[in-house]
Amino acid sequence: MEEILAGRLAVGEQLPAEPELVRKYQLSRYGVRQAIKALIDLGLVSRQQGIGTRVLSNQARARYNQSIAGLDDIARYAQETDFRILSQQMVAPAEGRVPLPADGVDVGGKWLHIAGLRSALGAGLPISLADIYVSPRYARLPRLGATLNVPVHALIERKFGARVTRVDQDIQGALVSQDEAALLQVEPGSAALRIVRTYFVDDEVIEVTLSVHPAERYSYKQSFELEGR
Repeated sequence: MEEILAGRLAVGEQLPAEPELVRKYQLSRYGVRQAIKALIDLGLVSRQQGIGTRVLSNQARARYNQSIAGLDDIARYAQETDFRILSQQMVAPAEGRVPLPADGVDVGGKWLHIAGLRSALGAGLPISLADIYVSPRYARLPRLGATLNVPVHALIERKFGARVTRVDQDIQGALVSQDEAALLQVEPGSAALRIVRTYFVDDEVIEVTLSVHPAERYSYKQSFELEGR
C-alpha cells in the first residue's frame, strides 16, 4: 500500500509475481494472498486470472468491510482503523446524552464521553463518527493520546481487571444530521448505519458506544451456521 500511495508502483503497473512477494516481504503464500485481498478491498489493485494483479488506483477507497463473530473481531476492527479523538468530557445521564439501556446502569455519577472520527488505515475520509460513554466506575482510564487503536473496553479490562461478558448490539438505518454531516464530509440527510453497542460485566453496563457510518463507506457482515451439524 505504501509503495502504491507513494507512486513507486504506478497505476497500470503489474505487481511482482507471488513468489517474488513472498521473498521480498518474508511472508507465507497465504499471507501474500491475504495482503492482496486487502488491497483489492481498498480499491487499490485488481486481479484477473491469467493476467495477474495490476495497480488500479493510487488512492485508497474509504470503505470498510467489517465481519463480526465475537469480541476479538471488535478488537481487530480497532487495530485496523485509526480513531482520532475530537473531545473528552464528563456528562450526566440525566442530560439525555448517554444512550443507556433500562437496566444495569449506574446513573449516580458522570460518564466519560469520548468523541472521535474513525478512518480506515491509509484512507482519508472517515468511515464513522463515534461517541463512547464509559461508566463512572471505570471512567478513570489511562491518559489517552490524540489517536486510539485499542478498544476502550480492552483499556477498562487492563486497568480494572474486569472482563466483558456480553455485548448487545443494535443496528439501525439512519439519516446523517447536520452536525454529523460536517464531520463525516457527507451531505446532511445522507443514508447511514447507526450502531449502538452496550458492554456488560455480568449485569453491569460499563460502556456504551454509538457509531454513525455513511452508507457508502461501510458494510457489516455476519454468517450463521447450523449448530451440531
